[in-house]
Amino acid sequence: FTVTYNSTGGSSVNSETVNWNTAAPTPTPTRTGYKFVGWFKSDGTKYEGEGITENTALIAHWDIQMFTITFMTADHEVYTTLSVPYGTTLVNAMDEAQVASYGVKDVSGYRVSKISSITEDTQVLIYELTKMEKVGNFIGTHEWVLWTTVGMIAALMITAGVAIAVAVKRGQ
Repeated sequence: FTVTYNSTGGSSVNSETVNWNTAAPTPTPTRTGYKFVGWFKSDGTKYEGEGITENTALIAHWDIQMFTITFMTADHEVYTTLSVPYGTTLVNAMDEAQVASYGVKDVSGYRVSKISSITEDTQVLIYELTKMEKVGNFIGTHEWVLWTTVGMIAALMITAGVAIAVAVKRGQ
């Protein structure tokens, strides 16, 4: 019988042919950011090595890896820690840790992009933003402010253009 493997986003696994009532091989696929849980049958039960008596599809199940992000003060003292799933953006972790209004640097003191993804246990330094950095941070995390401002400026420019055109027309 043919046993097919659906790795559900993991590394590819080739189909196997097994004899009647023989256990299927259970290779271990890999998937970045996830831990392999095991192979499951289409009815949702875990495949435990029982004999195969018909063509069978096995489906990989995964648990997402969790990582710890440690937010530290400029003195390298732990401010707070947070456990986040693989791929969480730094800005989302900062929101959850209630430190989104701070700047962030790596432990060497270099600024870190808030849109970077967490892919391992991470330590970062948080620091107070300057007034201008706070404005930029607010606009960067609230796009509606930027687009509202752009819209208002465009409306003012159109209004000014129409007013100038009317004044020129009346002056003729």
